Amino acid sequence: MKKEEIIYIRIMSVAGLLAILVLLTVLGLGSGLYSNVADNINNNASYFADYENVVYNLYFYKGLDVFYKILFSVTIVCSAVGAAGILLRRKCAALFAKTGCIFSVITSLYVLIGIFCHNIKFAVAFVTGFYMDNAEGAVIKNMLGIKPIVISIIMIIFGVLCLLIIKSSGMEKLKVYASGDKSRYHAVIMPVLMGTVFFETVREILTGILCQTSNALDGVSGQVYGFITDYYFADDFLFGGLYVWIAVIAAIVLMSINTELLKKSRIKLYVLISGCASLFVIVKIIIYMLNPPRLFGYLTTNEYVCDITEKAYPMYMFIFLFDILIIVTLIYLMYVSGISVKKTLILSTVHICISVIAMIIGSFSGITGIYTAIIAADLLALIGCFYMAYISRSHH
Repeated sequence: MKKEEIIYIRIMSVAGLLAILVLLTVLGLGSGLYSNVADNINNNASYFADYENVVYNLYFYKGLDVFYKILFSVTIVCSAVGAAGILLRRKCAALFAKTGCIFSVITSLYVLIGIFCHNIKFAVAFVTGFYMDNAEGAVIKNMLGIKPIVISIIMIIFGVLCLLIIKSSGMEKLKVYASGDKSRYHAVIMPVLMGTVFFETVREILTGILCQTSNALDGVSGQVYGFITDYYFADDFLFGGLYVWIAVIAAIVLMSINTELLKKSRIKLYVLISGCASLFVIVKIIIYMLNPPRLFGYLTTNEYVCDITEKAYPMYMFIFLFDILIIVTLIYLMYVSGISVKKTLILSTVHICISVIAMIIGSFSGITGIYTAIIAADLLALIGCFYMAYISRSHH
């Protein structure tokens, strides 16, 4: 067998291993590895001997879920985009592949540490510290079972094997897969981190805190927020899902399009990609609003709570729509228009600051005020993206 053929087989093996890592992460571990456990604790509180241990276990698994979401998202996007980049022969594919392998190992180690550290007082105190100050006397139960342990060990083996094959094949040195210009790598990673760290984690935690604070004003915001997140959209694949899938699809679509076509039809392609993503979500919103879950008589008989919930849950869906548009826009502008990392960081930081300030101000009007503030901040971010991409560039 010729040397070129051996290298080709090794590179295709990397693509295959990355695809397997994606399947193991999604189907084996799953995005709700810890959040599902937290939901089960909420629904089966009688399983525990006393109330304090219910709270400790709930916050322990919620605390683990904070970092797991970030690791899960980076693992999925880098592994999936890396595999697609290898097959499509795109630059930065080697960097995506290497990052995907490294994070699959890190994610697996994180899961194993989370399983075996539930009896270590320092670890329990650190994890539960995100939600409560004192965790002395906590008795944490292992509620994950044996499956995550087996899947994690397999992922570590495959991840290490994939890294060794990448190194032995010299893939990073091949011009077709090399990462001399890392702009396309940043174009995918940064929006994913924006969606995972801020949209899914920080903003949701802040929303929950502000809703509980708003209870002193209207008496219902905390309850309404619980209905929306735990009843309306908890099991919904789209609105209860991950932003990372949008990033993966957008990145692979852009990768599959010829570079010259991207330059010639930038605006048309953006309208097409963002339009398709928006249309899918809008159709889902319309269907959901025509047939919403029954609330009155099931979870509450308070008509005021039902009225506020009916006002708030459509806003929650539109927030998801605007979040998707921001992620797709950032990927597109960085990937196609070449917006620098520095400008993207400035825009993201400004958006985060405006969102937090607006949410705090909006909290004086309850949950609807918080959601209105988030929508306004997202619209300002989209306007900022277009200004930086087209108006400022043409003036310059």
